[in-house]
Amino acid sequence: KCSAVEYSTIETAVLSGQKSYQLDEYAANADCGTTASFLTFDNGRLWVGTYQNLMSQKGSLKSYKVVSDEEGVNLKLDGEYVIPSYANGVNFTDVNGRKCMTVVSSLGRYVNSKVYLYEVIEDKITGRNLFRYHGDYTFPPMAEEITSDGNNLYFLFESSATCYSTISLRKCSY
Repeated sequence: KCSAVEYSTIETAVLSGQKSYQLDEYAANADCGTTASFLTFDNGRLWVGTYQNLMSQKGSLKSYKVVSDEEGVNLKLDGEYVIPSYANGVNFTDVNGRKCMTVVSSLGRYVNSKVYLYEVIEDKITGRNLFRYHGDYTFPPMAEEITSDGNNLYFLFESSATCYSTISLRKCSY
């Protein structure tokens, strides 16, 4: 499930001054139809990704329209896409007037991460997204998350990656 928490609840928790705040209920829970590994919001849609499907050995990225009504929040599946396996994050951003998607994937502390770049193109007939692959790049192990401000991509690397370990013989070559 994907759960929503209202900003006012977060504000109340912060202003309470407590070290821990008990959340009694979510503003909404919506079935996202998968075991979510990461999510992001772009263009009025919630994007939910999985790390890997055991059968296909690929990840998946599902797009949902968020529908709010008197019964709460519901997610309407809008599209499902195959993405590289071991995906840990996705980002959408506009670059020079083009919509781009970046997927980051990582498998363990001794295997380099990969960053995959795509251009998002609208299919003129169906109106659905098409993703044109632009290439992939090698990054240090354990890239976990990615975001962008439109000019730069920002990566979060898990702190236990070999690049950041104290054993000099086990550090990666970056």
